[in-house]
Amino acid sequence: MNASAPVGSRDRLAGLVVVGIGNELRRDDGIGVCIARALAGSLGALGARVVSLHQLVPELAVDLADARAVIFVDAAVDLGPGAVRVVAPAPGVGFGQATHRAEPEVLLELCAALYRKRPAAMVVSIGAADLGAGCGLSAAARRGCDRAGEVIRALAEVMVLDA
Repeated sequence: MNASAPVGSRDRLAGLVVVGIGNELRRDDGIGVCIARALAGSLGALGARVVSLHQLVPELAVDLADARAVIFVDAAVDLGPGAVRVVAPAPGVGFGQATHRAEPEVLLELCAALYRKRPAAMVVSIGAADLGAGCGLSAAARRGCDRAGEVIRALAEVMVLDA
């Protein structure tokens, strides 16, 4: 721990889960995983749990039920390359046909139905330029990752304080 860090700063983001979603073998689809990897050290040192997954699965509801707040991070095809969007997941969407894959809204509904808890949640999306086979992000996606990282750091503080 940094000797100059304020007392309690190590746990300042306790109860926050950041979930990076994506497939690094499909170029910009790996944006969420890349951001999670970049933020794991700094947010983890403040008590947040940072995970990365190929896709969201219903089993993640178990972990989210204990969270105060969650930030989902993923690539988006409906945004300009590198653009960043932050939205709250819509409540009350129901379970639909969720089987082995889930959306943020479905996971939050599962938390509410199974555990009677629903953490505060936001979805941070970054516009993808290239979803073709291959490794590495496009230049636009890298710029978007930098912007999204700043947004997520600020959002994390606010969400945990408000939760």
